[in-house]
Amino acid sequence: MKNSRFYVNSKTGGYLQFGNDYFQIKNNGLLPISENELRNRISLSMYWNEVENSASELDVLNKFIIFKSEEKRLREEKNADRMERIENSRAITYDKALALINNNQPIEATVENVRLVLVYLNEQNWGSWTLPKMTIGYSANQYDCDGSQATTIKLDKKISCLENGIENECMFKIGGSRGHLNKYQRL
Repeated sequence: MKNSRFYVNSKTGGYLQFGNDYFQIKNNGLLPISENELRNRISLSMYWNEVENSASELDVLNKFIIFKSEEKRLREEKNADRMERIENSRAITYDKALALINNNQPIEATVENVRLVLVYLNEQNWGSWTLPKMTIGYSANQYDCDGSQATTIKLDKKISCLENGIENECMFKIGGSRGHLNKYQRL
């Protein structure tokens, strides 16, 4: 009887074993590899999904395909839930920013309020800005960082928020790619 099993790895796809033969699943095909090559890539004793000894190669492939499709479905559900939570969070944050700005009172210069002002400004085109009044003078700019929009604020006085780990900062940004506008504190 042949020992049949498969191994799934998120980076390399998967490996199949039929008796003493080993295969890497690549581009919807099977690439034969030696046991030594497989040992260099993974531990043979870990994370294998055993299949009954009487199973044919086709049964093993079918079980592997079912396993991968179920794994993909679960990942897509998890990502959809995550994206829904992110969108809800963004909507709540933008609503808070809008309420703060439409108050027609000068906005207190706290780190959280600066973040809300940045969120509000980042959602608008720079040419249509009407800057809200704050208790500290400031200037704001908008940049294109390799296709990702970033908005910055430079306050006239430094502010701190030990809760967020920000101490004596006056330059803040929201959005943009990593590696851009490094002198600004990301909020």
